[in-house]
Amino acid sequence: MTNGVCRRRCRCCGNGNTARTGNITGNGNTARNGNITWNGNTARTGNITGNGNTARTGNITGNGNTARTGNITGNGNTDRTGNITGNGNTAQTGNITGNGNTARNGNITGNGNTARNGNITGNGNTARNGNITGDGITAGNGNITGNGNTAWNGNITGNGNTTGNGNITGNGNTARTGNITGNGNNAGTGNITGNGNTAWTGNITGNGNTARNGNITVDGITAGNGNITGNGNTAWNGNITGNGNTARNGNITGNGNTARTGNITGNGNTAWTWNITGNGNTARTGNITGNGNTTRTGNITGNGNTARTGNITGNGNTDRTGNITGNGNTAQTGNITGNGNTARNGNITGNGNTARNGNITGNGNTARNGNFTGDGITTGNGNITGNGNTAWNGNITGNGNTTGNGNITGNGNTARTGNITGNGNNAGTGNTTGNGNSARTGNFTGNGNKAGTENVTGNGNNAGTENVTGN
Repeated sequence: MTNGVCRRRCRCCGNGNTARTGNITGNGNTARNGNITWNGNTARTGNITGNGNTARTGNITGNGNTARTGNITGNGNTDRTGNITGNGNTAQTGNITGNGNTARNGNITGNGNTARNGNITGNGNTARNGNITGDGITAGNGNITGNGNTAWNGNITGNGNTTGNGNITGNGNTARTGNITGNGNNAGTGNITGNGNTAWTGNITGNGNTARNGNITVDGITAGNGNITGNGNTAWNGNITGNGNTARNGNITGNGNTARTGNITGNGNTAWTWNITGNGNTARTGNITGNGNTTRTGNITGNGNTARTGNITGNGNTDRTGNITGNGNTAQTGNITGNGNTARNGNITGNGNTARNGNITGNGNTARNGNFTGDGITTGNGNITGNGNTAWNGNITGNGNTTGNGNITGNGNTARTGNITGNGNNAGTGNTTGNGNSARTGNFTGNGNKAGTENVTGNGNNAGTENVTGN
Protein backbone atom coordinates (compact mmCIF):
# COMPACT_ATOMS: atom_id res chain seq x y z
CA MET A 1 0.00 0.00 0.00
CA THR A 2 1.32 3.48 -0.92
CA ASN A 3 -0.35 6.66 0.33
CA GLY A 4 -3.49 4.79 1.25
CA VAL A 5 -3.84 3.15 -2.19
CA CYS A 6 -4.00 -0.62 -2.65
CA ARG A 7 -1.87 -0.94 -5.82
CA ARG A 8 -3.37 -4.17 -7.16
CA ARG A 9 -4.24 -2.71 -10.56
CA CYS A 10 -4.78 -5.48 -13.09
CA ARG A 11 -5.73 -5.41 -16.72
CA CYS A 12 -7.19 -8.79 -17.68
CA CYS A 13 -6.55 -9.28 -21.38
CA GLY A 14 -7.21 -12.91 -22.14
CA ASN A 15 -9.33 -15.76 -20.87
CA GLY A 16 -9.87 -17.22 -17.40
CA ASN A 17 -7.88 -14.59 -15.48
CA THR A 18 -8.66 -13.52 -11.90
CA ALA A 19 -7.89 -10.17 -10.23
CA ARG A 20 -8.67 -9.96 -6.52
CA THR A 21 -8.44 -7.32 -3.84
CA GLY A 22 -9.06 -8.36 -0.26
CA ASN A 23 -11.19 -6.64 2.36
CA ILE A 24 -10.71 -2.92 2.84
CA THR A 25 -10.84 -1.70 6.45
CA GLY A 26 -10.17 1.87 7.43
CA ASN A 27 -10.59 5.28 5.89
CA GLY A 28 -9.68 6.80 2.54
CA ASN A 29 -8.48 3.60 0.89
CA THR A 30 -8.71 2.89 -2.88
CA ALA A 31 -8.86 -0.48 -4.67
CA ARG A 32 -8.83 -0.55 -8.45
CA ASN A 33 -9.18 -3.26 -11.05
CA GLY A 34 -8.58 -2.27 -14.66
CA ASN A 35 -10.56 -3.13 -17.77
CA ILE A 36 -11.53 -6.75 -18.40
CA THR A 37 -11.25 -7.88 -22.03
CA TRP A 38 -12.18 -11.29 -23.44
CA ASN A 39 -13.89 -14.19 -21.73
CA GLY A 40 -14.26 -15.83 -18.32
CA ASN A 41 -12.30 -13.25 -16.33
CA THR A 42 -13.04 -12.36 -12.70
CA ALA A 43 -12.39 -9.11 -10.82
CA ARG A 44 -13.22 -9.16 -7.12
CA THR A 45 -13.03 -6.73 -4.24
CA GLY A 46 -13.80 -7.85 -0.71
CA ASN A 47 -15.90 -6.14 1.92
CA ILE A 48 -15.40 -2.40 2.49
CA THR A 49 -15.56 -1.20 6.09
CA GLY A 50 -14.86 2.39 7.08
CA ASN A 51 -15.28 5.83 5.61
CA GLY A 52 -14.39 7.39 2.27
CA ASN A 53 -13.10 4.20 0.66
CA THR A 54 -13.25 3.59 -3.12
CA ALA A 55 -13.46 0.32 -5.10
CA ARG A 56 -13.39 0.55 -8.89
CA THR A 57 -13.54 -1.91 -11.75
CA GLY A 58 -13.08 -0.76 -15.33
CA ASN A 59 -15.09 -1.64 -18.41
CA ILE A 60 -15.94 -5.29 -19.06
CA THR A 61 -15.81 -6.50 -22.67
CA GLY A 62 -16.37 -10.14 -23.58
CA ASN A 63 -18.44 -13.07 -22.38
CA GLY A 64 -18.90 -14.72 -19.00
CA ASN A 65 -16.90 -12.15 -17.03
CA THR A 66 -17.59 -11.31 -13.38
CA ALA A 67 -17.00 -8.13 -11.36
CA ARG A 68 -17.97 -8.35 -7.70
CA THR A 69 -17.64 -6.17 -4.63
CA GLY A 70 -18.62 -7.31 -1.16
CA ASN A 71 -20.69 -5.50 1.43
CA ILE A 72 -20.07 -1.79 2.07
CA THR A 73 -20.29 -0.63 5.70
CA GLY A 74 -19.57 2.94 6.71
CA ASN A 75 -19.97 6.41 5.30
CA GLY A 76 -19.02 8.02 2.00
CA ASN A 77 -17.76 4.85 0.35
CA THR A 78 -17.89 4.36 -3.45
CA ASP A 79 -18.05 1.20 -5.58
CA ARG A 80 -18.09 1.61 -9.35
CA THR A 81 -18.07 -0.78 -12.27
CA GLY A 82 -17.75 0.49 -15.83
CA ASN A 83 -19.73 -0.40 -18.92
CA ILE A 84 -20.42 -4.07 -19.64
CA THR A 85 -20.34 -5.25 -23.26
CA GLY A 86 -20.87 -8.89 -24.21
CA ASN A 87 -22.91 -11.86 -23.06
CA GLY A 88 -23.36 -13.60 -19.70
CA ASN A 89 -21.43 -11.03 -17.68
CA THR A 90 -22.13 -10.24 -13.99
CA ALA A 91 -21.60 -7.00 -12.05
CA GLN A 92 -22.54 -7.17 -8.41
CA THR A 93 -22.26 -5.12 -5.22
CA GLY A 94 -23.30 -6.43 -1.82
CA ASN A 95 -25.39 -4.75 0.84
CA ILE A 96 -24.76 -1.08 1.64
CA THR A 97 -24.99 0.04 5.28
CA GLY A 98 -24.27 3.60 6.34
CA ASN A 99 -24.65 7.07 4.96
CA GLY A 100 -23.67 8.71 1.68
CA ASN A 101 -22.41 5.53 0.02
CA THR A 102 -22.54 4.97 -3.77
CA ALA A 103 -22.76 1.72 -5.77
CA ARG A 104 -22.81 2.16 -9.52
CA ASN A 105 -22.80 -0.14 -12.56
CA GLY A 106 -22.42 1.31 -16.05
CA ASN A 107 -24.36 0.59 -19.22
CA ILE A 108 -24.99 -3.05 -20.11
CA THR A 109 -24.94 -4.18 -23.74
CA GLY A 110 -25.44 -7.81 -24.73
CA ASN A 111 -27.49 -10.82 -23.74
CA GLY A 112 -27.93 -12.65 -20.43
CA ASN A 113 -25.99 -10.11 -18.37
CA THR A 114 -26.67 -9.40 -14.68
CA ALA A 115 -26.18 -6.16 -12.71
CA ARG A 116 -27.21 -6.21 -9.07
CA ASN A 117 -26.84 -4.05 -5.99
CA GLY A 118 -27.84 -5.37 -2.59
CA ASN A 119 -29.96 -3.88 0.16
CA ILE A 120 -29.42 -0.23 1.14
CA THR A 121 -29.65 0.72 4.83
CA GLY A 122 -28.98 4.25 5.96
CA ASN A 123 -29.33 7.76 4.63
CA GLY A 124 -28.33 9.44 1.38
CA ASN A 125 -27.05 6.29 -0.31
CA THR A 126 -27.16 5.76 -4.11
CA ALA A 127 -27.38 2.54 -6.14
CA ARG A 128 -27.49 2.84 -9.92
CA ASN A 129 -27.51 0.57 -12.94
CA GLY A 130 -27.04 2.12 -16.36
CA ASN A 131 -28.96 1.55 -19.58
CA ILE A 132 -29.65 -2.06 -20.58
CA THR A 133 -29.49 -3.11 -24.23
CA GLY A 134 -29.99 -6.73 -25.23
CA ASP A 135 -32.02 -9.79 -24.28
CA GLY A 136 -32.42 -11.75 -21.05
CA ILE A 137 -30.71 -9.14 -18.88
CA THR A 138 -31.33 -8.76 -15.13
CA ALA A 139 -30.76 -5.48 -13.27
CA GLY A 140 -31.91 -4.83 -9.76
CA ASN A 141 -31.44 -3.04 -6.47
CA GLY A 142 -32.43 -4.57 -3.14
CA ASN A 143 -34.59 -3.20 -0.37
CA ILE A 144 -34.09 0.42 0.68
CA THR A 145 -34.32 1.32 4.37
CA GLY A 146 -33.64 4.85 5.54
CA ASN A 147 -34.01 8.37 4.26
CA GLY A 148 -33.02 10.14 1.05
CA ASN A 149 -31.70 7.03 -0.70
CA THR A 150 -31.79 6.55 -4.50
CA ALA A 151 -32.11 3.33 -6.50
CA TRP A 152 -31.98 3.75 -10.26
CA ASN A 153 -32.20 1.50 -13.30
CA GLY A 154 -31.67 2.99 -16.75
CA ASN A 155 -33.56 2.46 -19.99
CA ILE A 156 -34.25 -1.12 -21.09
CA THR A 157 -34.08 -2.04 -24.78
CA GLY A 158 -34.56 -5.66 -25.82
CA ASN A 159 -36.60 -8.72 -24.99
CA GLY A 160 -37.18 -10.75 -21.83
CA ASN A 161 -35.28 -8.37 -19.56
CA THR A 162 -36.01 -7.95 -15.85
CA THR A 163 -35.36 -4.93 -13.66
CA GLY A 164 -36.54 -4.54 -10.11
CA ASN A 165 -36.23 -2.45 -6.99
CA GLY A 166 -37.10 -3.95 -3.62
CA ASN A 167 -39.29 -2.58 -0.86
CA ILE A 168 -38.78 1.04 0.21
CA THR A 169 -38.98 1.91 3.91
CA GLY A 170 -38.27 5.42 5.10
CA ASN A 171 -38.67 8.97 3.88
CA GLY A 172 -37.70 10.80 0.71
CA ASN A 173 -36.39 7.72 -1.10
CA THR A 174 -36.48 7.34 -4.91
CA ALA A 175 -36.72 4.19 -7.03
CA ARG A 176 -36.82 4.67 -10.79
CA THR A 177 -36.68 2.57 -13.93
CA GLY A 178 -36.28 4.18 -17.32
CA ASN A 179 -38.15 3.59 -20.56
CA ILE A 180 -38.82 -0.01 -21.64
CA THR A 181 -38.65 -0.90 -25.34
CA GLY A 182 -39.13 -4.48 -26.53
CA ASN A 183 -41.15 -7.54 -25.68
CA GLY A 184 -41.73 -9.54 -22.50
CA ASN A 185 -39.81 -7.18 -20.21
CA ASN A 186 -40.57 -6.81 -16.47
CA ALA A 187 -40.04 -3.73 -14.30
CA GLY A 188 -41.16 -3.51 -10.72
CA THR A 189 -40.80 -1.76 -7.39
CA GLY A 190 -41.90 -3.37 -4.14
CA ASN A 191 -44.06 -1.97 -1.38
CA ILE A 192 -43.42 1.63 -0.29
CA THR A 193 -43.64 2.57 3.39
CA GLY A 194 -42.76 6.07 4.52
CA ASN A 195 -43.26 9.65 3.47
CA GLY A 196 -42.32 11.49 0.31
CA ASN A 197 -41.01 8.44 -1.53
CA THR A 198 -41.10 8.10 -5.33
CA ALA A 199 -41.41 4.96 -7.47
CA TRP A 200 -41.51 5.50 -11.20
CA THR A 201 -41.34 3.47 -14.40
CA GLY A 202 -40.93 5.21 -17.76
CA ASN A 203 -42.72 4.67 -21.06
CA ILE A 204 -43.38 1.10 -22.23
CA THR A 205 -43.18 0.31 -25.94
CA GLY A 206 -43.67 -3.23 -27.22
CA ASN A 207 -45.71 -6.31 -26.41
CA GLY A 208 -46.29 -8.32 -23.24
CA ASN A 209 -44.33 -5.98 -20.96
CA THR A 210 -45.12 -5.57 -17.25
CA ALA A 211 -44.51 -2.56 -14.97
CA ARG A 212 -45.60 -2.87 -11.35
CA ASN A 213 -45.41 -0.72 -8.24
CA GLY A 214 -46.35 -2.29 -4.93
CA ASN A 215 -48.60 -1.01 -2.19
CA ILE A 216 -48.16 2.56 -0.98
CA THR A 217 -48.47 3.14 2.76
CA VAL A 218 -48.35 6.60 4.42
CA ASP A 219 -48.15 10.11 3.01
CA GLY A 220 -46.82 12.13 0.11
CA ILE A 221 -45.76 9.21 -2.08
CA THR A 222 -45.70 9.21 -5.90
CA ALA A 223 -45.93 6.00 -7.93
CA GLY A 224 -46.35 6.02 -11.65
CA ASN A 225 -45.96 4.28 -14.96
CA GLY A 226 -45.44 6.16 -18.22
CA ASN A 227 -47.18 5.79 -21.56
CA ILE A 228 -47.92 2.27 -22.85
CA THR A 229 -47.67 1.57 -26.57
CA GLY A 230 -48.21 -1.93 -27.95
CA ASN A 231 -50.25 -5.00 -27.15
CA GLY A 232 -50.84 -7.04 -24.00
CA ASN A 233 -48.85 -4.74 -21.70
CA THR A 234 -49.62 -4.34 -17.98
CA ALA A 235 -49.07 -1.27 -15.76
CA TRP A 236 -49.96 -1.80 -12.14
CA ASN A 237 -50.05 0.34 -8.99
CA GLY A 238 -50.92 -1.35 -5.72
CA ASN A 239 -53.19 -0.19 -2.92
CA ILE A 240 -52.73 3.39 -1.66
CA THR A 241 -53.07 4.04 2.08
CA GLY A 242 -52.34 7.47 3.47
CA ASN A 243 -52.70 11.10 2.51
CA GLY A 244 -51.60 13.14 -0.48
CA ASN A 245 -50.35 10.17 -2.49
CA THR A 246 -50.34 10.00 -6.30
CA ALA A 247 -50.56 6.96 -8.60
CA ARG A 248 -50.37 7.62 -12.32
CA ASN A 249 -50.51 5.61 -15.52
CA GLY A 250 -49.84 7.35 -18.83
CA ASN A 251 -51.59 7.06 -22.18
CA ILE A 252 -52.44 3.56 -23.41
CA THR A 253 -52.18 2.92 -27.16
CA GLY A 254 -52.71 -0.55 -28.59
CA ASN A 255 -54.75 -3.64 -27.86
CA GLY A 256 -55.35 -5.74 -24.75
CA ASN A 257 -53.37 -3.47 -22.41
CA THR A 258 -54.19 -3.16 -18.70
CA ALA A 259 -53.65 -0.21 -16.32
CA ARG A 260 -54.70 -0.82 -12.73
CA THR A 261 -54.59 1.01 -9.43
CA GLY A 262 -55.64 -0.72 -6.23
CA ASN A 263 -57.88 0.53 -3.45
CA ILE A 264 -57.35 4.10 -2.21
CA THR A 265 -57.71 4.75 1.52
CA GLY A 266 -57.00 8.15 3.04
CA ASN A 267 -57.34 11.78 2.11
CA GLY A 268 -56.26 13.86 -0.87
CA ASN A 269 -54.97 10.93 -2.91
CA THR A 270 -54.91 10.94 -6.73
CA ALA A 271 -55.16 7.99 -9.14
CA TRP A 272 -54.82 8.85 -12.80
CA THR A 273 -54.95 7.01 -16.12
CA TRP A 274 -54.55 9.01 -19.34
CA ASN A 275 -56.24 8.48 -22.66
CA ILE A 276 -56.93 4.95 -23.96
CA THR A 277 -56.70 4.31 -27.71
CA GLY A 278 -57.21 0.85 -29.18
CA ASN A 279 -59.26 -2.25 -28.53
CA GLY A 280 -59.86 -4.41 -25.46
CA ASN A 281 -57.90 -2.18 -23.07
CA THR A 282 -58.74 -1.97 -19.36
CA ALA A 283 -58.28 0.91 -16.88
CA ARG A 284 -59.33 0.09 -13.34
CA THR A 285 -59.26 1.80 -9.98
CA GLY A 286 -60.31 0.05 -6.79
CA ASN A 287 -62.53 1.30 -4.00
CA ILE A 288 -61.99 4.86 -2.72
CA THR A 289 -62.35 5.46 1.02
CA GLY A 290 -61.64 8.83 2.59
CA ASN A 291 -61.99 12.49 1.74
CA GLY A 292 -60.92 14.63 -1.19
CA ASN A 293 -59.58 11.75 -3.28
CA THR A 294 -59.53 11.99 -7.09
CA THR A 295 -59.53 9.29 -9.75
CA ARG A 296 -59.56 10.14 -13.44
CA THR A 297 -59.54 8.24 -16.71
CA GLY A 298 -59.04 10.14 -19.95
CA ASN A 299 -60.83 9.74 -23.25
CA ILE A 300 -61.45 6.20 -24.53
CA THR A 301 -61.22 5.60 -28.28
CA GLY A 302 -61.71 2.14 -29.78
CA ASN A 303 -63.77 -0.97 -29.18
CA GLY A 304 -64.35 -3.18 -26.15
CA ASN A 305 -62.43 -0.95 -23.72
CA THR A 306 -63.30 -0.82 -20.00
CA ALA A 307 -62.86 1.99 -17.45
CA ARG A 308 -64.03 1.06 -13.96
CA THR A 309 -63.86 2.59 -10.51
CA GLY A 310 -65.02 0.82 -7.36
CA ASN A 311 -67.21 2.14 -4.57
CA ILE A 312 -66.60 5.68 -3.26
CA THR A 313 -66.98 6.20 0.50
CA GLY A 314 -66.28 9.54 2.15
CA ASN A 315 -66.62 13.21 1.37
CA GLY A 316 -65.55 15.37 -1.55
CA ASN A 317 -64.22 12.51 -3.68
CA THR A 318 -64.20 12.75 -7.49
CA ASP A 319 -64.27 10.04 -10.16
CA ARG A 320 -64.19 11.15 -13.80
CA THR A 321 -64.03 9.35 -17.13
CA GLY A 322 -63.60 11.28 -20.37
CA ASN A 323 -65.40 10.91 -23.68
CA ILE A 324 -65.96 7.39 -25.06
CA THR A 325 -65.75 6.85 -28.83
CA GLY A 326 -66.22 3.38 -30.36
CA ASN A 327 -68.28 0.27 -29.82
CA GLY A 328 -68.85 -2.01 -26.83
CA ASN A 329 -67.00 0.20 -24.35
CA THR A 330 -67.85 0.29 -20.62
CA ALA A 331 -67.46 3.15 -18.12
CA GLN A 332 -68.58 2.32 -14.61
CA THR A 333 -68.44 3.76 -11.10
CA GLY A 334 -69.61 1.86 -8.03
CA ASN A 335 -71.81 3.01 -5.18
CA ILE A 336 -71.22 6.50 -3.71
CA THR A 337 -71.59 6.95 0.05
CA GLY A 338 -70.91 10.26 1.76
CA ASN A 339 -71.23 13.94 0.99
CA GLY A 340 -70.15 16.11 -1.92
CA ASN A 341 -68.83 13.26 -4.04
CA THR A 342 -68.82 13.39 -7.87
CA ALA A 343 -68.94 10.57 -10.43
CA ARG A 344 -68.87 11.68 -14.03
CA ASN A 345 -68.69 9.98 -17.45
CA GLY A 346 -68.19 12.04 -20.60
CA ASN A 347 -69.96 11.90 -23.95
CA ILE A 348 -70.45 8.45 -25.52
CA THR A 349 -70.30 7.97 -29.29
CA GLY A 350 -70.77 4.54 -30.85
CA ASN A 351 -72.86 1.41 -30.48
CA GLY A 352 -73.41 -0.96 -27.58
CA ASN A 353 -71.55 1.20 -25.06
CA THR A 354 -72.39 1.24 -21.33
CA ALA A 355 -72.01 4.06 -18.78
CA ARG A 356 -73.22 3.38 -15.25
CA ASN A 357 -72.97 4.92 -11.81
CA GLY A 358 -74.07 3.00 -8.73
CA ASN A 359 -76.30 3.98 -5.82
CA ILE A 360 -75.84 7.40 -4.19
CA THR A 361 -76.19 7.68 -0.41
CA GLY A 362 -75.57 10.97 1.35
CA ASN A 363 -75.92 14.65 0.63
CA GLY A 364 -74.83 16.88 -2.24
CA ASN A 365 -73.45 14.07 -4.39
CA THR A 366 -73.43 14.21 -8.21
CA ALA A 367 -73.53 11.39 -10.78
CA ARG A 368 -73.50 12.37 -14.44
CA ASN A 369 -73.36 10.68 -17.83
CA GLY A 370 -72.77 12.81 -20.93
CA ASN A 371 -74.54 12.86 -24.27
CA PHE A 372 -75.11 9.57 -26.12
CA THR A 373 -74.84 9.14 -29.87
CA GLY A 374 -75.35 5.68 -31.39
CA ASP A 375 -77.44 2.55 -31.01
CA GLY A 376 -77.91 0.02 -28.22
CA ILE A 377 -76.36 2.22 -25.55
CA THR A 378 -77.12 1.80 -21.84
CA THR A 379 -76.70 4.57 -19.28
CA GLY A 380 -77.97 4.79 -15.76
CA ASN A 381 -77.59 5.94 -12.20
CA GLY A 382 -78.65 3.86 -9.22
CA ASN A 383 -80.92 4.71 -6.30
CA ILE A 384 -80.52 8.12 -4.63
CA THR A 385 -80.86 8.35 -0.85
CA GLY A 386 -80.28 11.63 0.95
CA ASN A 387 -80.64 15.32 0.24
CA GLY A 388 -79.54 17.58 -2.58
CA ASN A 389 -78.12 14.82 -4.75
CA THR A 390 -78.06 15.00 -8.57
CA ALA A 391 -78.26 12.16 -11.13
CA TRP A 392 -77.97 13.27 -14.73
CA ASN A 393 -78.03 11.62 -18.16
CA GLY A 394 -77.35 13.73 -21.25
CA ASN A 395 -79.10 13.80 -24.61
CA ILE A 396 -79.68 10.49 -26.43
CA THR A 397 -79.44 10.25 -30.22
CA GLY A 398 -79.94 6.86 -31.87
CA ASN A 399 -82.03 3.73 -31.66
CA GLY A 400 -82.72 1.15 -28.96
CA ASN A 401 -80.92 3.06 -26.21
CA THR A 402 -81.79 2.78 -22.52
CA THR A 403 -81.33 5.37 -19.78
CA GLY A 404 -82.61 5.13 -16.24
CA ASN A 405 -82.36 6.55 -12.76
CA GLY A 406 -83.31 4.50 -9.73
CA ASN A 407 -85.57 5.35 -6.80
CA ILE A 408 -85.22 8.76 -5.13
CA THR A 409 -85.57 8.98 -1.35
CA GLY A 410 -85.01 12.25 0.48
CA ASN A 411 -85.37 15.95 -0.17
CA GLY A 412 -84.25 18.26 -2.94
CA ASN A 413 -82.81 15.52 -5.15
CA THR A 414 -82.74 15.78 -8.95
CA ALA A 415 -82.84 13.04 -11.61
CA ARG A 416 -82.78 14.20 -15.22
CA THR A 417 -82.47 12.76 -18.70
CA GLY A 418 -81.97 15.04 -21.70
CA ASN A 419 -83.65 15.05 -25.09
CA ILE A 420 -84.21 11.71 -26.86
CA THR A 421 -84.02 11.49 -30.64
CA GLY A 422 -84.52 8.17 -32.47
CA ASN A 423 -86.58 5.02 -32.26
CA GLY A 424 -87.25 2.44 -29.55
CA ASN A 425 -85.48 4.32 -26.77
CA ASN A 426 -86.39 3.96 -23.08
CA ALA A 427 -86.04 6.60 -20.34
CA GLY A 428 -87.30 6.18 -16.80
CA THR A 429 -86.98 7.19 -13.17
CA GLY A 430 -88.09 5.02 -10.27
CA ASN A 431 -90.25 5.89 -7.27
CA THR A 432 -89.82 9.32 -5.71
CA THR A 433 -90.27 9.67 -1.93
CA GLY A 434 -89.73 12.95 -0.08
CA ASN A 435 -90.08 16.65 -0.67
CA GLY A 436 -88.90 18.97 -3.41
CA ASN A 437 -87.45 16.23 -5.61
CA SER A 438 -87.35 16.50 -9.44
CA ALA A 439 -87.56 13.71 -12.01
CA ARG A 440 -87.60 14.97 -15.57
CA THR A 441 -87.10 13.71 -19.11
CA GLY A 442 -86.63 16.07 -22.07
CA ASN A 443 -88.21 16.12 -25.53
CA PHE A 444 -88.89 12.87 -27.46
CA THR A 445 -88.58 12.73 -31.22
CA GLY A 446 -89.12 9.44 -33.06
CA ASN A 447 -91.18 6.28 -32.85
CA GLY A 448 -91.74 3.67 -30.14
CA ASN A 449 -89.95 5.60 -27.41
CA LYS A 450 -90.94 5.24 -23.73
CA ALA A 451 -90.61 7.75 -20.91
CA GLY A 452 -92.01 7.28 -17.45
CA THR A 453 -91.78 8.20 -13.82
CA GLU A 454 -92.99 5.79 -11.15
CA ASN A 455 -94.97 6.73 -8.03
CA VAL A 456 -94.43 10.16 -6.46
CA THR A 457 -94.91 10.47 -2.68
CA GLY A 458 -94.42 13.72 -0.77
CA ASN A 459 -94.76 17.46 -1.28
CA GLY A 460 -93.54 19.82 -3.96
CA ASN A 461 -92.06 17.10 -6.17
CA ASN A 462 -91.78 17.49 -9.97
CA ALA A 463 -92.11 14.62 -12.42
CA GLY A 464 -92.52 15.23 -16.09
CA THR A 465 -91.76 14.51 -19.72
CA GLU A 466 -91.40 17.33 -22.25
CA ASN A 467 -92.88 17.28 -25.76
CA VAL A 468 -93.38 13.92 -27.53
CA THR A 469 -93.20 13.86 -31.34
CA GLY A 470 -93.77 10.60 -33.25
CA ASN A 471 -95.71 7.38 -32.84
